[in-house]
Amino acid sequence: TITNSATGCSTTSSPTVVSVNSPPSVSVTANPVSGSVCIGNTVTLTATAGMSSYSWSNGLVGQSITVSTSGTYTVTVTDANGCTNTASKVVTINPLPIVSFSGLATDYCDDNCAGITLTGSPVGGSFTSTGATGLSGNTFTPCVAEAGTYTITYTYTDGNGCTNSSSHTTTVHPIPQPTVSALTPTTVCFGDLVILTTEGAISYSWSNGATTQSVTLSLVSETGNYNVTSTDAFGCSATTSPNVSVTINALPVP
Repeated sequence: TITNSATGCSTTSSPTVVSVNSPPSVSVTANPVSGSVCIGNTVTLTATAGMSSYSWSNGLVGQSITVSTSGTYTVTVTDANGCTNTASKVVTINPLPIVSFSGLATDYCDDNCAGITLTGSPVGGSFTSTGATGLSGNTFTPCVAEAGTYTITYTYTDGNGCTNSSSHTTTVHPIPQPTVSALTPTTVCFGDLVILTTEGAISYSWSNGATTQSVTLSLVSETGNYNVTSTDAFGCSATTSPNVSVTINALPVP
């Protein structure tokens, strides 16, 4: 109501209605719900539907965004009345666990029946192998696996559900199959030579102490049975069987 002080006249205006709008109710949900994933994965954040606009703290717009970096993400929404509000969600990107294992050599011989104990780190994981039947739990037995190349993997999952693995390759080698060949008759008279030879390895050890690939025998005292142990480049060795019998007869006394 307005009154003119000079004339005493007054007038009253029509009432004006003023509306005060509440800010929109907004929340952010995550998929997965926890907002926590392992590195290499993503989290999708979704704000409450029905708003006129959405503006996220990382510069993206839209009701939903997909993120792959840890942090707190805030969305500012505007409704049809031009009122704004904000909501936030924490996203955690967990690193993969550091995984390793020890105890496995690169080469074995297939006559090795000693169980090889493998030790994984962190503890609590499990071992698997491609093709090797010689793996049981954390024990690898070469003679059970037999000759071949195998990849053994240690896999571990941490408390965040993140999984990582470590793999090593090993080869089980067949042992040598040495044979002895006589380049001469093995029964001779004194003065003649008996030559025995072998092949297929890098080192040799004869039963008479010789370490050459071939041995030459000529003395009566060298009559006897001979074998050779052959060792290959991987340290695998085997001994010939049966023995080769050598006879060097003395000359008759005139």
